[in-house]
Amino acid sequence: MDASPRGLPGKPTSQSTDVQPRHVEWRGTGAGATADGSHDVRAFQKQVAGREIRMRKHFLMRFHLGSAVIWRDAAGNPALDKRHFNRRIDAASAAVIAAGLRSMAAAKRPLSGGPGFRIV
Repeated sequence: MDASPRGLPGKPTSQSTDVQPRHVEWRGTGAGATADGSHDVRAFQKQVAGREIRMRKHFLMRFHLGSAVIWRDAAGNPALDKRHFNRRIDAASAAVIAAGLRSMAAAKRPLSGGPGFRIV
């Protein structure tokens, strides 16, 4: 399989790589009906409200969560606002994405249980 300059499958170039990902799930970004950013923000909000997410006291996470701003598109879909260069929200963005992935994994998991992960 050919890979792009960044090693992403599906975009052939003259370069090839020996290391192939077993499964890549492409996700949209930002707000919108087809973007996963809206799903991630809603999942994070739901998990925080339901006290499913617990974290230790950490200055960086507290600072990034305090700097995060939610904006909504015309249809009301939420997304993290990354337009302000002086606000650092990297840790908050990672937590939001992890919450979205957690909810997607829970939806795919059989009801009999199985391996999971906790955000602590």
